Amino acid sequence: MNGRGFNYLVKYKLLSSPGRPQTITIDDPTRSEVVIHDRETFRQYEISVQSANEMGLSTARVIPRIGYSGEGSKYSTNE
Repeated sequence: MNGRGFNYLVKYKLLSSPGRPQTITIDDPTRSEVVIHDRETFRQYEISVQSANEMGLSTARVIPRIGYSGEGSKYSTNE
């Protein structure tokens, strides 16, 4: 059981852009992808996912990843 109000916060930001990331809240825990439309192809984005519920944000360490708009795979690791 994930607790009441369980959701994922998907954050993304154009890597070359200053400022805060955009956030999308996903309320369906079985959803496996997010499609963001109207972005230039092959631009680098910093992407992170964090879980939350009514008690607050997860305490697990959030590890941002680098992904490219328009790429076929879900993300590319920066390891």
